[in-house]
Amino acid sequence: MKSLGSAASGLALLLLVGQLAACVVLLPGSRDDDGVGDRGFPEFLAVDVGCDAEDWWILTASVDHPAGVTSVIDVWAEVWLVYYDQYEYQSFDDFQGSIQLYLVEGMDWEVELSPADTFLDCYYSGEYLFRFFAEDPDGDRTSFDRISPLP
Repeated sequence: MKSLGSAASGLALLLLVGQLAACVVLLPGSRDDDGVGDRGFPEFLAVDVGCDAEDWWILTASVDHPAGVTSVIDVWAEVWLVYYDQYEYQSFDDFQGSIQLYLVEGMDWEVELSPADTFLDCYYSGEYLFRFFAEDPDGDRTSFDRISPLP
């Protein structure tokens, strides 16, 4: 009889240990409990693209963030050519390159490119797709597309 009681207590101990193995304990200082929580993503408020009277390209973006505008650490644009098929459906092909924008102040970012320093052409007869990106310190990114017909 004694061996039966011993076997039952062993089984009870095994069940208890088996259930504890399924528990997850979060300790202070772990990634899920860093006190920061979800800080959100950058948000584009406005973008503008165009050529000035001297054929300089000017790209601007205003970017906000729920954690404050200083949480936006990088803004850039990737440029693609826009094509239309026989049914007027757009497609984007022929990646042209990336353009870095620079913080002017607050939430405003800008770059001015001389005709000699860029692959963009103010007299290109088609359209460019400017895909703007903004990134925060957590690596969270947001994008905003702007198709620019030229004068």
